[in-house]
Amino acid sequence: MSSIETQLQRARRILEISYEMTSTVSPESLLKQIVEAAVELTDSTSAGILLAGDKNNEMTFIIASDSAGALTGIPVPIDRSIAGYVFITGEPLIVPDVRSDPRYYAAVEQQVGITAHSLLAVPLQFKSRRIGVLEAENKRDGQQFDQEDVETLTSLAAHATIAIENAQLYQQLEQHRDNLQALVEARTAALEVAVSEAQLLNRQLEKEIEERGTLIADLKAFSHTVAHDLKSPLGLIVGYSAMLMDKSTPTGNTDLIELAEPIKRTADRMSRIVDGILTLANVGRQDVVPEPLDMAWVIKGVEERVASLVAEYQAVIVKPERWPFVLGYMQWLEEVWTNYISNAIKYGGRPPRIELGADPPVASTAEGVEYVRFWVRDNGPGLPKGVQSQLFAEFARFDDTHTGYGLGLSIVKRIVTKLGGEVGIESTPECGSLFFFTLPTVPRTEFPLDV
Repeated sequence: MSSIETQLQRARRILEISYEMTSTVSPESLLKQIVEAAVELTDSTSAGILLAGDKNNEMTFIIASDSAGALTGIPVPIDRSIAGYVFITGEPLIVPDVRSDPRYYAAVEQQVGITAHSLLAVPLQFKSRRIGVLEAENKRDGQQFDQEDVETLTSLAAHATIAIENAQLYQQLEQHRDNLQALVEARTAALEVAVSEAQLLNRQLEKEIEERGTLIADLKAFSHTVAHDLKSPLGLIVGYSAMLMDKSTPTGNTDLIELAEPIKRTADRMSRIVDGILTLANVGRQDVVPEPLDMAWVIKGVEERVASLVAEYQAVIVKPERWPFVLGYMQWLEEVWTNYISNAIKYGGRPPRIELGADPPVASTAEGVEYVRFWVRDNGPGLPKGVQSQLFAEFARFDDTHTGYGLGLSIVKRIVTKLGGEVGIESTPECGSLFFFTLPTVPRTEFPLDV
């Protein structure tokens, strides 16, 4: 057979082997195909593959043909071996007598007991990418490796490099897929547990909400019933104590008057507390639809309610000539103003000077709705910061100086909140206090005619 025919036959065989390698994804099967092809194409007794590892100064036999299988796993120093020389230079190398070559790493022979006579080593590389070395050892019939063997093994090594990297990449993807699948399974299991726990907690929460709703309804009904039932006996106490005072005055019975006065005063206070509890309960139970109101009409009703208090304390109330229209509920707003004005009279200056007012409408940036701030300013001593922060809390407890604020202001907050507004206070010690609340203005399309 001529040299050209031999070359063509080898080329066809390399293509066949390359096709077989590209269709093999198992690294073990692929490496076995490569060394078997190297033995076949170079007519040698054995072949092996060394790949560069994580250590920069070392390569390792990862596979060898059947006759040299003991080489697998043996490390070889790059700087003191024939394979290392080929790997560094990237050039093929024929060594007719390996024992006479100073680059021969004799420790391999000592470990496995295999004697290599001649050697052909080519780099496993494709373009600039170099991953290791492919070796063929001891050509059959005592012949020497020639240039055709070099070209054949170099061509095989180029195809093998691509196949090895593809197989490694595929293996990495498989490993990544397995890891991802394991992670997904673990996360799914954890999610199922979390969902199960969340469902259980949700059921418990729904049960708690239901129980709390029932409890709140029962408490509201209880407070309403108790307050309502207390109303009648308190009325009797107030009436009889007033009768005692009226009958004792003409006779000059001062002892009886002194006994009756604190009874009536205490009963009056208890009656106001009961009224507050009833109002608080009714506000919580009742839903209303805010309607356009002229605040002037609300203030007129409030002035009638506080007239006796104004006379008792000789209070002066200053108010604007006109009031804005807002959305609200008249009965509730009378409670708000009555609480604010009563507190201002009781805890303001002496004599009390009370100023009522309303600021121009301001648009809410979040809702795009305009709100009016209404306020009551007194000339009292002002309130410390610690008290201000608790004023509107339901059933808040204060010291003896501020105890009268409690229930009334919690009613104010409950009412204004249900009407869509906010409450607050501005106060500086020795400079009086300003209590305010806000309400939405009437949309222009619903604005009542100014008559």
